[in-house]
Amino acid sequence: MLPYLDAVGGMLFPEKTSIWLAENDSGVLGYHDIWIHELPGILLQSIDKAPLVTKVALELLLRIGQYFPAVDCGRLRPFMKLFGVESLPGAVDLGPFVKLPRDCQELAISCLYYFPSLLPDVIEPLASCCLSDALEPLILFRAIEVLQSTYKAGSLHITEQLSFLLLLMARFRVHPGDIVTLEDSSKLSNWDTFKSLNRLILTSLSEMGDGSLVLELIWNNLFNAIAQKPSLHNMNGLLRIIVTLDAGTSKLMNGNVVKLIAGYLVDASLDLSKSTEFGFQPDKTRLFQYFLKPCTIMFDKNDKVLCSTLESLKSFVTGGDHLLSSVSNLNYPGELSCRVCAVTTILIFLCNDRKLHRNLSLGKLVIKGILEYIRHQLDSSVPDVTHVGKQKLKSAFEQLKTKALQLNCWDRSELEGFSSAT
Repeated sequence: MLPYLDAVGGMLFPEKTSIWLAENDSGVLGYHDIWIHELPGILLQSIDKAPLVTKVALELLLRIGQYFPAVDCGRLRPFMKLFGVESLPGAVDLGPFVKLPRDCQELAISCLYYFPSLLPDVIEPLASCCLSDALEPLILFRAIEVLQSTYKAGSLHITEQLSFLLLLMARFRVHPGDIVTLEDSSKLSNWDTFKSLNRLILTSLSEMGDGSLVLELIWNNLFNAIAQKPSLHNMNGLLRIIVTLDAGTSKLMNGNVVKLIAGYLVDASLDLSKSTEFGFQPDKTRLFQYFLKPCTIMFDKNDKVLCSTLESLKSFVTGGDHLLSSVSNLNYPGELSCRVCAVTTILIFLCNDRKLHRNLSLGKLVIKGILEYIRHQLDSSVPDVTHVGKQKLKSAFEQLKTKALQLNCWDRSELEGFSSAT
């Protein structure tokens, strides 16, 4: 097969062999389209049998794209099977791309720049390949760079590029190792890869024009991705998309969005409290701050979102919304002390951010209501609250009271209810 491909290359690109075809040599030129049409089939058949043929076929396809920009891409559609085929709506059977050597993967991705008419049908299979644990990070990043370059060249519609970037952010599986949970400690962490992916996606989005307009284009798909309740890491990435494009957007005032933000914060707080018991507090605290970051940016830009989130957190504490919409499908604990500690942890970290003090002061009545509720529970005989639970409630009350008083927004009458818990 290699001699045949060499001959085809010599005919298609005669500058290498000095074999030039006459313009009226229709007998030979008639084979031009046939040769091109055959290449994807040769490529797919050679992958398991002749790796060198695979590389040569990919090199020929790349040169065809570079030298013949008007090539009929319809004849190259079998090339898409390299990345995968849709087996069911929303489900993709991966193609052999993920098993190729790195140099062949780079060639295949580079081909996409020159065959942009194939991209609408390649986006989802390519994204599935990029999400495979078998793919090296460098190839993942290269795929994003090539599609972003294709978009900038005007050969890829903005909605298709947005769809690709959103798929990666929402579905990338993070194996964070022992920085997150003991259960994952045996897995090789790819959290750094996700953070690099995160930065690359956000940079790409920032290059696509006015942030508020881009957010308008992506919002429906973005909200649907959030509503799918991805992991904390993926949710964090999706929220960072929002703050990168338009942190002050009024779209965040949607009640369902506020619930998801509040649920995300509670999940992150529960994750923190769950692991600090095992001695991972320094790492877990940094991770919680990382999870909190996009929310603090939103809260700084939009006091109404902050106040609405505080209301949701209060409802969760008091049991009015014990099924607070979660982003990770956790069953929220019914135990009072656990709910209280989760929310007070969130509020304490928010109070630690001086930039939020003004906006937090606008929600002081909600914070006061949470403190009064905790104080009431301490003063009453609540069934099923153990001595340890009471101690947790008292500690949470004192810590939150101390932080809340730093907001400097209280008058004397409001402070009367803040006496020390007994």
